[in-house]
Amino acid sequence: MRAYASSRLPLASILATRSATTAPTSSLAAAVLACNVYVSEGRTQAVIDNVEAAAKSVRGVLLANTFVDAPYNRTGLTLVSTIPSQLCLAAAAVAQTALQLIDLRKHAASHPRVGVVDHISVHPLRHALSPSQARGHRQLADIRRSLGYFRPTSSTHWMGALSMDSLAACPPDEGPSMVSQAAGIVTIGAIPWLVNYNIPVSGASLTDARQLARAISERGGGLPGVQAMALQHEHSLEVACNLQDPDVSPAEMVQAHANKLGQRLGLTVGVGYRIGKTPEELIQLASVSRDL
Repeated sequence: MRAYASSRLPLASILATRSATTAPTSSLAAAVLACNVYVSEGRTQAVIDNVEAAAKSVRGVLLANTFVDAPYNRTGLTLVSTIPSQLCLAAAAVAQTALQLIDLRKHAASHPRVGVVDHISVHPLRHALSPSQARGHRQLADIRRSLGYFRPTSSTHWMGALSMDSLAACPPDEGPSMVSQAAGIVTIGAIPWLVNYNIPVSGASLTDARQLARAISERGGGLPGVQAMALQHEHSLEVACNLQDPDVSPAEMVQAHANKLGQRLGLTVGVGYRIGKTPEELIQLASVSRDL
């Protein structure tokens, strides 16, 4: 992943550089690429409609999924294409529309974010990233940590612009070194497909839920390839998990591990839910779509 200051960015050219590494050039025409774009708005329908329209405005690109999460005030759009240049144009159109319509200074949510367009990730669906491509740049969690992504402005919420003006502590790969308070920062990269799996927790304080999240995560000695953090979701709590290697630590294993830990900690762990579609579902949609 790379970090970029959001204002005045040549987003299409940056995305073209990122997506060009996701598949061997000899089979590029046959590769199916997905791009997830996360926008910091999940409550204003007019804004969501406009970013969806931007995604649909580019030929050769399918808007395969939109996941609107009002409590987190966040929307994830999944774009699919077999033409990298068109995928880049669509992602850039979404980002530019969001930047025109959303002001981070007025944004509040119980999910962390670093920008109006929080991050853009390109994923190969039919061709795996090589290990060198996957390791080639900074890890997203490391960038986020250096930018204060995991530090809420209150105990449970992130409100307003980032508490920084300069990116001296985390120099951007592109864009200005000063942070636009209205736009924030966007992280862009190409990574293997990951699964977002969120687990509701009841009968717990936020401290309890954070203890559970840490025990689930690889960083806390839990399951390999799992990142987790506890968040307020409406009037309840949940542990939001990124499964970076779902073949090694699938959702079923994460759920079973959370159930066992919950019993040990005296917490009620609910049945988790997956966000978005699987690579197989996206490939199937691409195969029958008239947009591609």
